[in-house]
Amino acid sequence: MLRLIGTLLVWGGVVVGSAAVLTIYQPKLTVSNQSLVGHTLDRSETIYVTTEESPDVPEQVVLERHSEITPEMLDQLRAAGRERIVVGEFAWRAWGEWWIFALGAAMMIGGAVCMRLGARREIAAMTSIGDDHEASPISTIAAIRAILERLASELPTLPDDEMRCETVVTRLDQVQQSLVPSFANARNALIGKYGLAGYAGIMDRFASLERQINRAWSSAADRVYFESESCIALALEILPEVEQRLGIPPTSTATG
Repeated sequence: MLRLIGTLLVWGGVVVGSAAVLTIYQPKLTVSNQSLVGHTLDRSETIYVTTEESPDVPEQVVLERHSEITPEMLDQLRAAGRERIVVGEFAWRAWGEWWIFALGAAMMIGGAVCMRLGARREIAAMTSIGDDHEASPISTIAAIRAILERLASELPTLPDDEMRCETVVTRLDQVQQSLVPSFANARNALIGKYGLAGYAGIMDRFASLERQINRAWSSAADRVYFESESCIALALEILPEVEQRLGIPPTSTATG
């Protein structure tokens, strides 16, 4: 909600500020002469004024572009009913809508603050899954390590390659069907805790780990045990890199 409010404030501020900026070079003639005298017209003005010589028939007067503004010129423009003029320079003292621009800027700043607070709250919500949660990324990696280590220690004790392959397929089924998807589904928690760059680094190494697990399973399913054993060993070599990027201490390993 805060991010939505912030976005609306920012865009509202842009509209309000832009409307005020359009008046920078179009001051109102209700300001004092001192605010405008010395500036130049940026657009010619044609007005009709009465003079002592022709009090009944107004004479046409053309105020040329780039003419320097004088008090007499301003009196003529006001008498002709002009409300604004276009000047060639920014007349700060004559800018009556500065407060509208300030309001727009304040809205944009307030909107940016709201968006930042909203983003922080979303990140905090994404990290609300604690490391002790049963489906947390750290506990998932610990479970994967436990299975791989148990396989590495038990496989040499089995009587033949046929049984070893069956054991690999059975054990890695759980990893592929449950643990790997669980880790992948923790995307929000990982981004919230480690940021986008940290998440990318973690998933880069996790993808390598997953590939070795899949190859180990596939080789065992094809009854090519030596290749499956090699892939399990490679997976155990990659695993510490994933743990390191998750901030797991080297001694924090599952023993089964």
